[in-house]
Amino acid sequence: MAPAPRLLLVELAVEGRFHRGVFFPFVAGWARSRGIGTRWIRFGVPVTAGDGGASLDASDTGALRDATADHAPSHLVLSHTPGPDLLAALADVLEGVRVVRFASSPADGGPRDVGGVRVETVAPDLSDVDARLGFADPAVRRAGLFEVPTPDFAFEPGNALARRMPALPFVVCGNECTYGRAVDRSGLFHDLDLSGCVRKGGCTFCARAESSAPFGTDPVTLAERQLLAVDRTCPRAAGPLPVRMVGEPIMRSIDRIAERLARLHLGPLELLLDSRPDTLVESRDALERALGLLAGTGHRVEMSLMGVESFSGAELGRLNKGVSPATNVRAVQTLFELEAAHPDGFGFRRYGGLSLITFTPWTSPAELDLNLTLARLLGVADLCGKLLTGRLRLTEGLPLTLAARRDGLIADAYDDPLLDTAARSFYEPEIPWRFREPAMEAVSRICVRLSHDLPADVDPLLARVREVAEAAREQAGLDEVAFAARVARAAVRLGDRPALTPEVLLSAVAASLDLHDRKGPPRETWEARNRRLGPDGARWIGDLPLSVVLAHKPVAKHEPVPAGEVAAWLADPELPNVRSRQRRREPGGTEDTYEVFFGARAADVERALELGAVLEEAGSREAWIEAATEVGALLGYPRCCARAYAAESSAMRDHHTLLLVARRVAADGPVPWELNPVPDGFVEHVPCALGCDETLARAQRLAERRREAHADSFDRVRARLENPHVLLFGRQGRSVELVPEQEPGPRFRYRAGACRGGGEDVQALVEGDELVLDGELTLVLRTGRPWASLSGRAFLWWHRRAFQTDLWQAVVGSVDAAAAAVPGPRGSEPPPEEVPGSLRGLSDLLRRMAERGVSFGGFRIREVRPARDGSVRVHLASADEQMELALERRAPRRRYLLAAGPLGVSYPAACPLSTASRRRAARVFAHKLEHVLGRARRRGRGTLAGRGP
Repeated sequence: MAPAPRLLLVELAVEGRFHRGVFFPFVAGWARSRGIGTRWIRFGVPVTAGDGGASLDASDTGALRDATADHAPSHLVLSHTPGPDLLAALADVLEGVRVVRFASSPADGGPRDVGGVRVETVAPDLSDVDARLGFADPAVRRAGLFEVPTPDFAFEPGNALARRMPALPFVVCGNECTYGRAVDRSGLFHDLDLSGCVRKGGCTFCARAESSAPFGTDPVTLAERQLLAVDRTCPRAAGPLPVRMVGEPIMRSIDRIAERLARLHLGPLELLLDSRPDTLVESRDALERALGLLAGTGHRVEMSLMGVESFSGAELGRLNKGVSPATNVRAVQTLFELEAAHPDGFGFRRYGGLSLITFTPWTSPAELDLNLTLARLLGVADLCGKLLTGRLRLTEGLPLTLAARRDGLIADAYDDPLLDTAARSFYEPEIPWRFREPAMEAVSRICVRLSHDLPADVDPLLARVREVAEAAREQAGLDEVAFAARVARAAVRLGDRPALTPEVLLSAVAASLDLHDRKGPPRETWEARNRRLGPDGARWIGDLPLSVVLAHKPVAKHEPVPAGEVAAWLADPELPNVRSRQRRREPGGTEDTYEVFFGARAADVERALELGAVLEEAGSREAWIEAATEVGALLGYPRCCARAYAAESSAMRDHHTLLLVARRVAADGPVPWELNPVPDGFVEHVPCALGCDETLARAQRLAERRREAHADSFDRVRARLENPHVLLFGRQGRSVELVPEQEPGPRFRYRAGACRGGGEDVQALVEGDELVLDGELTLVLRTGRPWASLSGRAFLWWHRRAFQTDLWQAVVGSVDAAAAAVPGPRGSEPPPEEVPGSLRGLSDLLRRMAERGVSFGGFRIREVRPARDGSVRVHLASADEQMELALERRAPRRRYLLAAGPLGVSYPAACPLSTASRRRAARVFAHKLEHVLGRARRRGRGTLAGRGP
């Protein structure tokens, strides 16, 4: 009689990743229910570079040897491919033991020799699990391990890292994805023989086998059975237990699952969901119902992974993703809206949330720029895992691998070992590849070196990348993603140079920092700006004749006015009832600035002065909106427009140009030429809508006054406003007139006309001669070749037609939704450890600052708490926003957002500084904290330890 089988399940769980032995609870539950002696040991494994295998240190290897010898298994089942050194060290205790591992893809099959030990493979579809293990249980059907047995989630932690890791059980309620759009519908694959591919439908980067038959069990029944097993058998720490929910039917049945869960008496759970972007948008109502049902139960929902992949339509086509960029953006909007509506029950920040494949063999520099720029504009750059290192992984059996081989893009090996990101992320070995556009090789080599987890001595290129990136941060305030976008834009211009190197690109970026992107053009003198005379000798103020200003504006306001110019304004004899008020200086500010008002009625000017103070001190959003609306009316704007502008979120008001874009794409069709929003046109405000009758009437009155005063030049003014203009994001008012040489459309030739503002983008438009709107891309050409990428940072305004409407409508909605969303509870974050002694005094200091109500750019400290990573977290809030900062002692060679003396200031990935007001508050906070700490040191009042300053 054959000896009774015994199983030893060895899970190699990668730190900080979702890699887990997904099948282990089901194998363990099935085996234990049949009386098979089974042990499941989990070892935490740090992310390591190498051959894709996992290794354990000597102590952990010894523990595994002892467990193997003690349990005497007939089968050793591995969750992932082990490193050869690990199995070589176990070879003597594996004599007669059948070693198997779960495959990472259908193409990953067959036995292999690892460290002298024969390792068999179990297919991921589980059709032959029981047969490979030698049990041949007739009750186990195809995929039956997920449906037949009751899983057992009990495991033994094998090392200290495993004890610290979240248990993270997986609940499987159906096929992971059934999307199967035919691959050969995409132009990239039409001439390929796909017969040998793992799949002929669905995403071309997916290594899963074609979807099998649907599960025979209702997903709600499976969810209940497995969640009860989780509650009964899974080790758990304090707080909600994160549970990864796997299976496409889950999102479509989430309201029914929530209804069932609400009736079960389980400990608090965090349900981690996956979703395609289009599925999320389509399932919005069901998810809303689920969140309502779970309210007050202690359970919450987290979106842990959504495969956005790209914001480029061309790239999505190559990936056969089956969604548009606008749908991807609307999915992001949905996340923000759900978070705002259910802050206690829904989140998507803690576990990463979004996935992008930033680099494929066919990615162009312009497409990379688009992805990076939109990720920043949408406020999700910090939530996109591996945004700067997300390279496509090619394996045999993928349609993309066939296409890359046909296009000559397969390489023997990577010239730069850091490009082998699969090995660095604990995936199976990939097929090396190169870019179709050689410039992208240099771009990718730079981007991968922006990672913070690389040792400083990797190579000289890393040192140069960090040197230029640090200069970009100090000179232009560019974070890593913005810096990488600069690199991509430099590659657009230099892409036709032979053998473009990373060093050449870095030099180009360094040179671009000297342009006027931050400073703008030299400031005009007060006389040149405000004592200009028109053709008839009439006095002008800014862009309008003084007579027109006084006729159409009860009060005229100019800001910010430097202190040295105030006297000139007040002494001007032509300005009636001119008054000034000093603006409140933000903490950390170095210069006093003023607002100047004048108007025909002294009472109106006095009221505007009063309202300026009200706006600075308004205690509620409603009070601020009322005051801002009245100010707008005093400035001569239609009250409906003033109220609409005041009611916008602070983030949208910060994005003044984006508000103008929002109005244009909402109108879509032709609009009157008088509504062109360029600064020297006839619309000085952001209309509530381009169909606003009061706005149009006001613009037409201003145009008529201009025609009456300057009949000889009015036709030129009208022609200029009828021409398309490129509105540039960033500093308010930057624009370039395009005088078309052919009918404006997705691609047309032009010559540059009037320009407002300076900087690299304005200069590129002036130097270019053709504009291309290719899907979501916005490109400037010069003599037929790419000259500049403006994607996500520029909008073509033309009164006869709106362009890129779907994308920009989605972007506007998402940015607006992000402004309203406030991150909810931190959910299952482990209990904080004791504050390090060196930072105890800092916590005391910050709490005293909170008690005194110290303001940091309008934000005040609401909470100070230690975090498990040894930092001190500071939660700050303003009237309508919240933010969180992390403080720790500065470490050598580590880069921080800001510095405050000996402290590094950063922010948690779950709480990005996605608005200008938050970024400003962070700078003020760091400046003020550094000042207080420096004063304490000068007075000899100690350090950050103990009581502190």
